[in-house]
Amino acid sequence: MNHFFSHGLGAALLALSMATPAASLDTELLVNGNAEAGTTAGWSSTGMDAIGNAVAGTAGLPPGTSLGHFVFSGGTGAASGQALTQSVDVQSLATAIDAGDISSRFSVLAQSRSLDHASGTLRFLGAGMQQLAVFAFDDPVSSAFNWALYGDTRIVPTGTRSIEIFLLTTRSTGVSSDAYFDNTSLVLTSAVPEPAAAWLLLAALPLLVLRWRMPLAAR
Repeated sequence: MNHFFSHGLGAALLALSMATPAASLDTELLVNGNAEAGTTAGWSSTGMDAIGNAVAGTAGLPPGTSLGHFVFSGGTGAASGQALTQSVDVQSLATAIDAGDISSRFSVLAQSRSLDHASGTLRFLGAGMQQLAVFAFDDPVSSAFNWALYGDTRIVPTGTRSIEIFLLTTRSTGVSSDAYFDNTSLVLTSAVPEPAAAWLLLAALPLLVLRWRMPLAAR
């Protein structure tokens, strides 16, 4: 085999193996959002780690919610620099996004205690990494050790090419951060009605018009 062809083929295969998977609809887009890898795999971490769920407890969980075996928490590093970041490439959906046809659904469980607190952002970024929209949450410190569910649902802003999730723990006292995250999720769906739903709406229009035109006494 020609040496240059072989080298070029190898480089192409390597590039394909390193490429970011295209974003898909109706599927979980975050890698290891529930910490069940037992590590921070899938995230860019500065001082955060996955720990056993027994430390955080289960108080305040929404009905039907499970923590699995692990949750994310800050460690003993810098008091204000312990964070997780994950970015999702949505360029493959650019046409539908720019037509206003894609919705996003984000959720995360957070717990703050002992004067340490959990906060984070969901950012929609353009091709030049400019911020187009943001959802922010800041979990209030609680002595009850309760989990709280935060979420955001919206039409993905026109021009969005990536979506970034940032989770931060801030320590106010002690040697380790008593703030926790789990079950972080990001799903994109079509904002366009299904054909069946559209036909049902069209079929109902004559009845709605007829009712609107009927004399009041006949209604």
